[in-house]
Formats: sequence, C-alpha cells, structure tokens
Amino acid sequence: MNEEDEAFNDIERQAKQRKESVKAAISKEKPMNNPPAFPAPAGVSHITEQGMTLRDYFAAKAMLRTSVGSSYEQLAKTAYEIADAMLKARGA
Repeated sequence: MNEEDEAFNDIERQAKQRKESVKAAISKEKPMNNPPAFPAPAGVSHITEQGMTLRDYFAAKAMLRTSVGSSYEQLAKTAYEIADAMLKARGA
C-alpha cells in the first residue's frame, strides 16, 4: 500500500468515526415530533389515515432544491437530513 492509499484510508476512517459519534449524539436526543403534514380537521372522524408525515413533506420539498451529483440514494439521504434539521429548527 502506498502513501496515497494510506492517507485515503486514514481520511475514510476518521470520517466514519465522526459519523458514528454524530449518530450516537442524535440517538441521545429526545425523539423528534413528526406530526402528519396535512392533519384531518378537528371533528372529522371518517378520516382514519393521516397520509405523509411532516418529515416526508419537508424531505420532498428539499429534494426540489437539492442537487447531489452522486446517486438517488445520496439525494434522498440529503433531503431527509435537511428535513430533520427543519423539524429541529421548528422545535418539533
């Protein structure tokens, strides 16, 4: 293995450690309030399914303005990261 490969592996290892520490910090937070995006009006009892959640709605909106050059999976991941930040910012 040459120096370039070792440096790349070291950077990859550090990124993985940072990602794991962020995941651990997030898991210690209180669960996110994720209400329905379009709740049924008060007093309407015949609607039993609430449809998409606010997180899904935010992610869909974020996808319209997000351009990720890699893959659909990365685009979806980025959109949900933005949605999570939006929910957190609104105090949900």
